Amino acid sequence: MVKIKQSKMFIGLSLNQNWIFSAKFGKFLGLDEGDPFEVITLATKYVNRLIEGFDIETADRMQEDIYPLGFIQYGQSVHFLLNDPEIIRLIKEQTHPGFPLRPVYPFIHHMNDTHPECEDFFDTFSKYYKLTSEMHGNKILVHFHTKETDANIFQKTLDALMNPKLLDLIREYKIEIVLENNQHGSYFGYPKNIIKFFETLDKTLINKQYSDLVKFFNFCLDYGHMLINFKLKGIDPESGFKAFFDNFADRISEFHIHTNDGIDDLHLMPIRFDKLELLDEKGIYKKRDIDRNTKIIWRTLKYWIKSLSNPKEQIHILFEFLNPFLENQLILLGEKLGSCFVSSILT
Repeated sequence: MVKIKQSKMFIGLSLNQNWIFSAKFGKFLGLDEGDPFEVITLATKYVNRLIEGFDIETADRMQEDIYPLGFIQYGQSVHFLLNDPEIIRLIKEQTHPGFPLRPVYPFIHHMNDTHPECEDFFDTFSKYYKLTSEMHGNKILVHFHTKETDANIFQKTLDALMNPKLLDLIREYKIEIVLENNQHGSYFGYPKNIIKFFETLDKTLINKQYSDLVKFFNFCLDYGHMLINFKLKGIDPESGFKAFFDNFADRISEFHIHTNDGIDDLHLMPIRFDKLELLDEKGIYKKRDIDRNTKIIWRTLKYWIKSLSNPKEQIHILFEFLNPFLENQLILLGEKLGSCFVSSILT
């Protein structure tokens, strides 16, 4: 029997890009402009639409086993919103259940240009780490270096994460850090380097008498980013994902789900291409490659579920889009996600 039922699951949407708060996208959502308060309130409703779709698919067969909650990703290019006390108040209010909506928790995406090896990493990280606790969040995301291809980045990243001040902070607040893979052919964009890093990280924590913190360092698989890196190396993506899950499934506690053509980081909704809502003309996209990669995402997500033997306590499934989306599409997406769990657990 698949053991994912032991985990608490969260399903969410991303609000960590400037374009989401633009007047253009606000109008698409039915708003006069991209007012942050209105967008966040609407996003809470949309997250619940995802959960609604998941429940539709799982209600009769496994709803007692998996009862998902919601979350919204903040930070990154709109981290400045988290300096507004009224925004913080609104986000904290969303974490309280209210019929018919389930609570929606915050999740902070640390800024891309402040990687672990950067001089100011600890100062910015500690700020958002403490803020995560204040807002009732349970994880924070840090990108591995987004472009560095040199293997020297391995030791620099490890040294930064072994900063005693950072480890003491984690021991005090007990909030999980998820490290995310990147594209661009970067060193930490490939499974073998990611697996090696976590093996070394665990050994180092144990040797430094921080074995209790191993469980707070986990991995976020960004599907779109890895699709691009597989393409760069000529690796069949379906085989690549399955091999990765065979060796690393239990260490993944978060997924960023979006699709692309294997070339550009398009962050498209993983549905049939001809059903997408796009801000640009569809003619610029490689439809065939996008549809193929979308199918690979859903098939390999099922494979990951079946590969689990000791899953993490909390699993995050984040849909991270740079294209507009409709409310009914989110319900269908939730149903698609629910069917992955049903078919993987009950077969």
